[in-house]
Amino acid sequence: MAVHQFELEQTIEVDISPRADGDPLKFRIEIFRDTLDTIKYRIRFFRYDQFRLYPIEMFARQDATVCVEFATTDTFLDSWETTGNTIGEVKKVVIEKLIKQLGLSG
Repeated sequence: MAVHQFELEQTIEVDISPRADGDPLKFRIEIFRDTLDTIKYRIRFFRYDQFRLYPIEMFARQDATVCVEFATTDTFLDSWETTGNTIGEVKKVVIEKLIKQLGLSG
């Protein structure tokens, strides 16, 4: 019986701006390394979302907003596994997959 444990190797945050005039899409990516198979990695994606609350009685004031930012698992990308010899190699694959999944690759 083999028990695979995945240890957090690195966490990165990525901002991707599809349009120069728009808000960036923000992601948190966690990269875990398999303790038994050191070239095997598990990737978890989280997307940062934001919402703003505008109290009706305060609509006239520009500073009358409450902004909340939170991270949620991204079901579009969710969790997947890949292999790589170095963490740099894995990060490159992860970023390329993210850009492709968002339909932003050339």
